[in-house]
Amino acid sequence: MKKILVTGDGYEPHHFATLRTAGYDVLHLPGDPPLSQVRDALVDASAHMLGGSERFGADEFGLAKKLELISFVGTGIGAFVDEALARAHGVKTLRTPPVMAPAVAELTVGLLLCVYRAICVQNRAAKQSDTSVCVSRELAGARVGVIGLGNIGRRVAAMLSDTFGAQVAYHATTRKPDAELAHNLSYKALDDLLRWSEVVILTLPTNAQTENLIDSARLALLPPNAVLINTAGPRLVDPYALKQALQSGERREIVSAAMA
Repeated sequence: MKKILVTGDGYEPHHFATLRTAGYDVLHLPGDPPLSQVRDALVDASAHMLGGSERFGADEFGLAKKLELISFVGTGIGAFVDEALARAHGVKTLRTPPVMAPAVAELTVGLLLCVYRAICVQNRAAKQSDTSVCVSRELAGARVGVIGLGNIGRRVAAMLSDTFGAQVAYHATTRKPDAELAHNLSYKALDDLLRWSEVVILTLPTNAQTENLIDSARLALLPPNAVLINTAGPRLVDPYALKQALQSGERREIVSAAMA
């Protein structure tokens, strides 16, 4: 009987019942179990449904000799699993984009509202009896560039265009004519998008082609006071270039809620 290791929360009893009926031995470790417990369970696991915060690197692949599959609950698998090592060990990796799309899209728009309307700054100032004026901007008419138009990117673009009245453009590997028509989106080449956008939102996967996609040269293309929001993966932005941009005095605002 093959064993499936499941970590994290959000599962219902019928999910496990279905797997057990199919002949699998299911071990569920809820929440964020200790790494030692996860590693012990990996020794004889054939599949791992990764819903916790554990990382899967060389040590874990070295232990999991029977592992055939890792199914990641979410989209940012690259931040949790070394996919190159997975391929080297013959382990297939899967992700579940629709599961987290609504939550991540809402978080992304929430972060933008927090920064653009200065909500967090004003809240902190009020608590400290600070009467200084906080700069607040409107999303209506703002130029927003979305990089990546998958499940999450399309939701974000739709909310900002349809609900807030922002001017939304996007860049993706392939054009999405149906989304353009449905949500009044325009398509731009990547560098053109960065030059045009007052807000840039990253909603694309992390892989060999997208790692450090936003480097020093591309950060320099952003207009002064531009906002960059990354709710996708930390490796999409060159950390050294990011630090330099923040310290340059150009007052670019960076909000990162990447799945680190």
